[in-house]
Amino acid sequence: MSEDKKSLINLIPDSIDNAVKNITDKPTQNIGTTLADIWYLVFGGISQAAEKRKLEYAHALQEFKNELEEKIYKIPEDKLVEPDIQIVAQALEAAKYCIEKNSLRRMFSNLIAKSMNKETSLYSHPSFVNIIKQLSTYDARILAYIYECQIESNINIIIDDNDLLFPLSSLEKQGLIHVHMQQSAQTLSIDKNLLKLHTNFDVNIPIKTAYITLTKLGDTFCDICLNSEI
Repeated sequence: MSEDKKSLINLIPDSIDNAVKNITDKPTQNIGTTLADIWYLVFGGISQAAEKRKLEYAHALQEFKNELEEKIYKIPEDKLVEPDIQIVAQALEAAKYCIEKNSLRRMFSNLIAKSMNKETSLYSHPSFVNIIKQLSTYDARILAYIYECQIESNINIIIDDNDLLFPLSSLEKQGLIHVHMQQSAQTLSIDKNLLKLHTNFDVNIPIKTAYITLTKLGDTFCDICLNSEI
């Protein structure tokens, strides 16, 4: 490989270096074609991917704008109040980092709209912005389930997946829920033929039940940020 060709490759970003070297290592590859391929990799493929990403973000941003306008439009004129900059500015700033996550984006639009409604503005707290920022979409889905399914503020969840323990702990750490874990045993009959034996035996399988209660903060947060009613 000529020194000029090596110099050309050394100028290429590391992210596409290997792909280009695979092209230029072919002895029969025409130099002009190689340069065209590199040009496409640098300015074509990457820019096209970036453009697609921009379009996806722009679409999500437009969805956010539409959702927010629709919610504010539903507020009766006599109940509409000036936006609280402490809430709205922080919410808009934080929302741009999760604009494509529908559940979190809707929480921000609910919070902003509720802060502009005289009846709910008192309960629209600035700290809710930071709470939403720290939620994953999985956390949000679990919190929505707890909020929707609660009976007298209490629900029970059988824990058969340890992956559920982390989001519950996260929600509890943020003060949204209280979790009381209780372990019990469930007796199952196992066929010993599965173990190449000839009799059945019983085995106790430990299971965990989570008794979950929304805290006052969690209940208010859900009313403001999860409840879409304005």
